Amino acid sequence: MEWNSLIAFLESNYTYGSRTYKNMEIPFDVKPEEFLEFAQRDLNDISGEDIHQLVNALSNAKRALECQMDSLLFAFGCYKIIKGVPNKIDFLRDCGIITPTLFKRFNKIRNTLEHDYLLPSPDNVFDFIEIAELFIFATRRFVYEFPSYQEFENNTCNDYWVKIDFDNVTAIFDITIFNKDKDKDNESIKVGCQGINDLKYKELLKAYLKSLL
Repeated sequence: MEWNSLIAFLESNYTYGSRTYKNMEIPFDVKPEEFLEFAQRDLNDISGEDIHQLVNALSNAKRALECQMDSLLFAFGCYKIIKGVPNKIDFLRDCGIITPTLFKRFNKIRNTLEHDYLLPSPDNVFDFIEIAELFIFATRRFVYEFPSYQEFENNTCNDYWVKIDFDNVTAIFDITIFNKDKDKDNESIKVGCQGINDLKYKELLKAYLKSLL
């Protein structure tokens, strides 16, 4: 099967299937939701012109958001492969996880604190915490409900069905295409993540995730 045909099959609105989930344990002592709670507490504790609590609130919101990105990359098998926040953002954007609008807002506020050394306003910090909260709760299913196995069929295709095993430790998709015509051989494809510029892996991951939306 041609690669483009496989991706089109997986992304088709007529494709359906079943899945098995892996019990995912994220190896971080502090979870994104906890950093988010710290940020909200910091913001609630601000009195008057409390610069310390304001900066703490923004820093914890930033940790919450970046911890969620790392949690996603761990679930996708890419945590040790994709390094640096800009690369992580680009990778998750290419996989359809992050919208450009969301992270334009995120980067604008983050750069104000880290690069310009300007004090953010309470409203900006509140907006940033809101962005982190929306991102965490919109994407948590990709972390804790990420399937390790899926079978796909398509209402408009009677020629084959597709089985995909995913190992998040090795970051390898093991794909088997089963031909319904017994005179034709089945096909097997393995796809692993080679880094930030691995277009094939990102394309497959995006199609694989589509079934969860």
